[in-house]
Amino acid sequence: MQLDGLDDVISVVTLTVLYVATALTAMATFLLRSQAGRLGLLDRPGGHKAHEGAVPVVGGLAMWIGFAAALLVPTGHWQLLGPLIGGASVLVLLGAYDDAQGLTPRLRLLSHAVVATLVIYAIGPAARLETLGDFVGMGPVALGLWSFPFTVFVMVAAINAFNMLDGLDGLAGGVAFAIALVLLVAMGTGLRTEWAPVLTALVGVTAAFLCFNAPMMLQRPARIFMGDAGSTFLGFTLALVLVSVCQGADPLVSPVNAIWCLFVPATEVLQSTVRRLLSGRSPFAPDRGHLHHQLLDAGYAVRTIFFLYIGVSVLGCVLAQTFQYLQVPDAVSFVVLLLASATCTGLVHAQTVRARSALIEEQHSVLAASIGDVPHVGGVVGLDQRHYRTERGVLSTLTNPNEPVRPTFVTPEFGPPDVEPAADSDVA
Repeated sequence: MQLDGLDDVISVVTLTVLYVATALTAMATFLLRSQAGRLGLLDRPGGHKAHEGAVPVVGGLAMWIGFAAALLVPTGHWQLLGPLIGGASVLVLLGAYDDAQGLTPRLRLLSHAVVATLVIYAIGPAARLETLGDFVGMGPVALGLWSFPFTVFVMVAAINAFNMLDGLDGLAGGVAFAIALVLLVAMGTGLRTEWAPVLTALVGVTAAFLCFNAPMMLQRPARIFMGDAGSTFLGFTLALVLVSVCQGADPLVSPVNAIWCLFVPATEVLQSTVRRLLSGRSPFAPDRGHLHHQLLDAGYAVRTIFFLYIGVSVLGCVLAQTFQYLQVPDAVSFVVLLLASATCTGLVHAQTVRARSALIEEQHSVLAASIGDVPHVGGVVGLDQRHYRTERGVLSTLTNPNEPVRPTFVTPEFGPPDVEPAADSDVA
């Protein structure tokens, strides 16, 4: 094959990186999956985890193997690729340990910050946020001495955003795949040569991972999970790419438009943090209150949520490029970004409330049809003269409202449910 110019060389390198990343990730997945039990990398249901059966958590390790091997193909740019591979390796190994043994939220957060600090220091100014652009409409906001710590904060936030996103089959991998692919295509020849192999490798490893995890494979359950090892790796890598391309004398996108590329994970981490703080809980405490969980509670199928998140991610990247091309002021883009994030959060919450209201109404109708007239006491739905259901779903007795009780299931034709006192461990 004869190569005619630099474009042909770049094309060959790109295809080679894509092939190596995809093939090695798939091979590593098969090998690691068979050893998941021996490595302690099995995710069992319980707590906030609602999947069925023990699932191998080897997707993160497999993607890291394919990614690191693929980046050995290009020559040069080791000032950037070396720290990137090193930092990703440490995060993946820490994440795998967390998946197997568990880490406290504080220790996990501290490790993310330390790795981000070392990588940013090793790469230098090319990986730092020196300016946030003119997002307030009063001139560019230079960070000055705050450049380094603020960049670390952004990196850690992105890592945890993808960690929060990893709650349903294919979600974090699908979003990362969409973002990397659209950025690679949209930025085209304008993308700095050192970042093209990184995005190409990300496309390859996430595509291979989705073959084992996407919720569209013959209705079968997910074969593997990526775990914290995979979600931290994806968040770290995409954040590092976007930080670099939004800085410098000729940035490909402004800092505000770079956030558009991460619209889904940014919205997820923002609403989760605010929701937990308002409820008096730690912002790092796991729960099932994420937006994708709310959509699941509203009756949407996992497959529908998967494609919805991918579609919104693609739209966010397209809007980022469109605003950049049309030279829309950063302040306008930022206001639209906040409004779009708030609107999406509000729409999801409204869907959940509507679904819960419909469920309560249906339960009341079934009980009313089976036991006759059901009284309403103080705005709550009654079950009979002794038991009633509060808005929080807890049954109590009218004679002693402070005594929690637990209903036992009976079919409607046999009248109201029997109840028995709840054990102390059953009381939230």
